[in-house]
Amino acid sequence: MLAAARRAITHRGDFRFGNLKLENEFCELGLFTRDERFAAVDIALDQIRPEDRCGPDPPGNISFRPYGGRTLYAFKWYSDVYGSMMYLKFCLTGTTGSELLVLYSFHKDHT
Repeated sequence: MLAAARRAITHRGDFRFGNLKLENEFCELGLFTRDERFAAVDIALDQIRPEDRCGPDPPGNISFRPYGGRTLYAFKWYSDVYGSMMYLKFCLTGTTGSELLVLYSFHKDHT
């Protein structure tokens, strides 16, 4: 799943917001521009390892549109960039080889 997320962001050069709260989460991290946000997500996807996955097993599905039925993946990892544990949740939509990364959470871990 991480490899597909990396391909999606590299191939498309962008990602989509899955909800409104993501805007606040980016602002809390001091990420205001599209380029800052893209770079932060790109770095996060490079730092995260498969064993950093957290959440239900199997991952939960999104129940609302437009991405209903898509599988959500959540990860917690230590980020040297932010000096803390971070949390990232996303889904992928589209076809293999042309997936679109959709973010739902990107913030310092609250636990």
